[in-house]
Amino acid sequence: VSAGPHGAGSGRGRALAQSVLSALEGAGLTRAWSRPQPLPLPVRGEVTLRWVGPKGEELERLRLDPEAFCAWSAPGTATGGLVYGHYGRPQDLSELRARGVSPKGHLMLLRLGRGSPAQQVRPRPLGRDEGQPRPTGE
Repeated sequence: VSAGPHGAGSGRGRALAQSVLSALEGAGLTRAWSRPQPLPLPVRGEVTLRWVGPKGEELERLRLDPEAFCAWSAPGTATGGLVYGHYGRPQDLSELRARGVSPKGHLMLLRLGRGSPAQQVRPRPLGRDEGQPRPTGE
C-alpha cells in the first residue's frame, strides 16, 4: 500500500483498489466489488512560497517539497503578514489572543503533529469572518 503515491483517481490508485479487491476475494469474500464514484478530486498544483517586500517586490523564493500536499487547503494565492499559531488548536489561538496577537489579515504558520492537516485547515471562529486573507482563486 505504501510502496508509492497512489492518489485518488490515479492509475496507481485504481491498481491498488484492484489489488485489495483481489485479496478480499482470495480470502473468501464473495460480495466484494469496486465501482467508480463521480466525486470532485483535489488536484495537486504548483506550490510556491515567496517572501514579498512592502512594495510587492519578490525578496526570496523558497523551494518547497513537490510531494507536500494538503488536499483540504483552499486553492489560490494568499498574501499577508505571518503569525505563528503553534498547532492551531483552540488553546493555541486563545494564547495568541491573550498576548494581543490577531490573525486578522495574516497567514498563520502551523506545525504538524497534533491532529490531522484536515483539522488544521477547517474553518474556525478566527477565520475569514474576522478578515484573514482569502485565496484569490475563489
